[in-house]
Amino acid sequence: MEKKSLEHYKRIAENYGDKSTSTIKDQFIRNAEVNFIIGEIDRFRELAKKPPSILDVGCGNGYVLSVLSQKFPDSEFFGVEFTKELYDIAKTRDLPNVTFLNGDCREKNFFNKKVDIIITERVLINIFNPNERIIALKNFIELLNEKGRYILIESFVESWEKLNSSRKEMLLDLIPQSPQNRYIDEQLITQMSEMGFKEIKGVFPPNYLSTYFYLTRVFHHLFRPKGGKKEGSEFVKFFNEAIGPSKGNYSPIQFRIFERN
Repeated sequence: MEKKSLEHYKRIAENYGDKSTSTIKDQFIRNAEVNFIIGEIDRFRELAKKPPSILDVGCGNGYVLSVLSQKFPDSEFFGVEFTKELYDIAKTRDLPNVTFLNGDCREKNFFNKKVDIIITERVLINIFNPNERIIALKNFIELLNEKGRYILIESFVESWEKLNSSRKEMLLDLIPQSPQNRYIDEQLITQMSEMGFKEIKGVFPPNYLSTYFYLTRVFHHLFRPKGGKKEGSEFVKFFNEAIGPSKGNYSPIQFRIFERN
């Protein structure tokens, strides 16, 4: 992880502790991510007829694993976190079916046990070097059991550019990538297929958050009066429900699911 990313997540650990807002403040996005993961775990359980073993790479303060461990008490969970301060917080959760480890997914033996499902939530975007991303992904596929699943929730350059194109049309400032992030692109998905990852249809479409991103990052800015509520407004809730998810390609954060081929 780049030094600036490591410093960022140290501050996150200090400022947010074990809260669900750690690493992402927008709780609509957080809840959508968790629901996508739960849906994919449910689907795997139904197909495999067994409780899967699950590895969350870059598990942060362990919030998501705390939700999953309660939802699936018969599954065995593992969380690997690089930032020592976030790992220390995760450990304090003392979850009976979760083992937390401090490690680096770019290292060959960062984890030594095969699992059925691997999860990353906005983790690859913290690895700036493209070659190191490939190393991490190769490590992931080696850790997956046959027909194992990789749940990828990451930010993509193409949809980020599409969102900014819409903002530019409306004379809004462009949204930069955070200093600790380098978004991935579709070329990486092609490289993943060459490694043995087969992309399959998910319980949510990849662009599930697109409507929400357009409403919150474009539409709302055009209609919000001076001093009006900036986040979590009824205005956005209404239009998000009225229009429905997955319209367009305006969400940098995408939900992708892969099977070990």
